[in-house]
Amino acid sequence: MATGVDRPRRRHFGLLPWSTIVLLVAIVFGFFFNDRLSLFLSSNRSAQPKDSSIWWWRCSQIHHPFMEGCEHIWLDHRDRKLYGACTNATFPKDWNPGGAATTTWARSRRDHIAVLELDPAGRENEYRIQRLDIPDNLQKELNLHGFDARRVGNRLRFWLTNHTPVLDSTTGKALDVPTESSIEVFDLDPKSGKLVHVKCISSEALDSPNNLAVDQDGKGFLVINGGRTKLGPFRGGPFQFGSSSISYCRTDTGLCRTVASQGFDLANSIAMGHDGLAYISMSSTGTLAVYKMAENELTQIDALSLGSALDHLSVDAQGNILITAFTDPVELQEASTNPRASVTAGTVLMVQKKNGRSKKSDEEQYILQPMLEDEAAKLMSTTSTAVHDVQSDRIFLAGVFSPGISICEKRS
Repeated sequence: MATGVDRPRRRHFGLLPWSTIVLLVAIVFGFFFNDRLSLFLSSNRSAQPKDSSIWWWRCSQIHHPFMEGCEHIWLDHRDRKLYGACTNATFPKDWNPGGAATTTWARSRRDHIAVLELDPAGRENEYRIQRLDIPDNLQKELNLHGFDARRVGNRLRFWLTNHTPVLDSTTGKALDVPTESSIEVFDLDPKSGKLVHVKCISSEALDSPNNLAVDQDGKGFLVINGGRTKLGPFRGGPFQFGSSSISYCRTDTGLCRTVASQGFDLANSIAMGHDGLAYISMSSTGTLAVYKMAENELTQIDALSLGSALDHLSVDAQGNILITAFTDPVELQEASTNPRASVTAGTVLMVQKKNGRSKKSDEEQYILQPMLEDEAAKLMSTTSTAVHDVQSDRIFLAGVFSPGISICEKRS
């Protein structure tokens, strides 16, 4: 069972009442934040609608050195395995290439792809966990962010967002300057179980890649760039204010280009649905946006307002979209600076698309179902990503600031 922790304590700012703090911030930053202000300064904000079924889960935690600080997880439904881009949970607060990448010496140096067998063998809840080997001829360190995977022939292919520190040519030490970002493509050799490096994709259109989503054919992919610059006053912490952009790349040619640069303030995660549409979470506005890629253009066709600070997206075997959300962004900021001591409440939502389309409003094309409401952060200290295994009806939770993962199953 999950280990209980105390409910997070909220801090107060000196002797000033909270309403005064909000007013002052609104005056100073009102032009910049616009409609984002109310969302990011809200407290105890939960996704709606609520339902008692969100507490009908039994969860257990797995603490393992290979599954710490997993920024992103991906579920292989066919071979029944869970893959994660993981690091040391204490390092992202100092070395977060997607945020304030200013202390390159603090990076983990052991970022890796972890593998967990979905179906435990032997004793109950005894999961087999391993780490994929990186080829010796890869002349760079992996500093991982988001990733996606698809089957190409008889191999599983990974697209990894990598941020490489710039080294001093004389001393070889890392410099505190913007990182060199790229998409590293690997194939998993089914015989050896090792990763084989296929290609490095770098481009000016990949100025600050965060999350990515691969087309169903495994050839093209869309990338979220977290901001126009890799460093700056709004690049620190888990919420990086500033304009995001979307780039489209081809694995075969290695070419990338920007396909959209407007209306993506704080775009955080992207997933490719079974319907061929791209789903993008907008953390600053609590919006799930739906885009269609056609004739080299990315066009928005739907938008769902969910009312919480959204994080990662994933797609289950039935095509449902899972979304992690934070009910208190202030607590998330605290957890990012002290992941071992601080926790933050989280929510897992599921969006189901109705069959067919009608002339009704966009929101009526979808069904929103709350899955988990972790108000006291007992299930996971800081859940930033979740995947749903349809076969066993389990939810797997992970987080970039979490010392492990949680596995939740429905109570009988």
